[in-house]
Amino acid sequence: MQVRSRGRPGQPPGPFTKDFVSDLLQNPVYTGVATYKGSEFNGKKVVKRRQPQAINPVALHPALITEAEFERARQVRQARSKAPQGRGRTDASQHGKSAPRRAARVYVLGGRLDCATGGAPLHSQGGSDNERRHLCSTRLGRSDACAQRSVKADILEAELTAQMRGLRLTPAQRDAVIGYTLAAGGLGAIVAQQETLRSHFASIQARYERGELGREIYLRERRSYERGLAALALDERSDINLAQARALLADFAALWDALTLLERKQIATVLLRTATVDAGHVVAWRWYPECAELCEPAV
Repeated sequence: MQVRSRGRPGQPPGPFTKDFVSDLLQNPVYTGVATYKGSEFNGKKVVKRRQPQAINPVALHPALITEAEFERARQVRQARSKAPQGRGRTDASQHGKSAPRRAARVYVLGGRLDCATGGAPLHSQGGSDNERRHLCSTRLGRSDACAQRSVKADILEAELTAQMRGLRLTPAQRDAVIGYTLAAGGLGAIVAQQETLRSHFASIQARYERGELGREIYLRERRSYERGLAALALDERSDINLAQARALLADFAALWDALTLLERKQIATVLLRTATVDAGHVVAWRWYPECAELCEPAV
C-alpha cells in the first residue's frame, strides 16, 4: 500500500516525501491555531515578518495534538538535525567533494559561561580536534588577550552534572519544576492565570445577579470558566503524566544521566544564569533567584 497526501491548494495529491513530512511536523496548525505571516513595522519601515504569527487562539478548528507534543517533536527534530559543518573541506577519500555533514554540536553551557581571567563571556566553538570547546571571547583574533586557554566542554559539563546529581527535590519542589515545563513562569504563572479567570467570572456573576446579562450568556461564560480552570489544574493535565513526572524527579540524578545533551541544555537554561570559569574549571555558579533554593544545597 502506498500512502499519499491529499495535496495542497493548487497542488495535486502526491506521495509522502521527506520534505512533505518535514513541513507537516513544523506546521502549528495541528495544535488548533492558524498562522499569518503578513508584515510588521521594525521602527523604520514595514517589512515582512520572519516568523509567522499565531492567530485564532480560541481554536475555531479542533487541535489534533497539544502544544507540548508539538514542542517535543520540534526538540527531537533539532536533536537529530545535521548541521552543514565542514562544508567546503575536501580530502582524498571524498574525491574532491565537500566533507559530509556532521550532527549539530550542542553546548549544554553555551551562552552561560564567563571567563574569570579575561572578564568576558566564553565563546563556544569546535576545536582543531573536532572537540566542543569554550574560548574567552577576548581571544578571538588575539591569542594573547587572555591567559586562559580554551576549555573542553566535556570538563565543564561534567562539573554541571556533579551539581545536578546532588539535587534532592521535595514534593513541592518537584511540582514547581513540573510547573516550569508547562508555563514559562512556572507555578506562579499558572496561579496568576487561575486568579485572572476567577476575577473575570466573579464580574460575570455579579453582572448576571444585577440582571445585566441573560442566562444563556451566563451559562456559556460559566462553562468557559470551568474548562479554563480544569485546563490549568496540575492534576488534570492531559499533556503530561503527572505521576510519572513526579517519580522521575524523585531520583533527579538518574533522570539527568538519561537526558540528551539538548535536554540538559534546556534544563540548564532554566536554572542557571551564569557560571564563572577559571583555570579550566567552574569556580562559581549563579542560579536564577527562583531556582536558587533547588540548586544551592548542591553547591
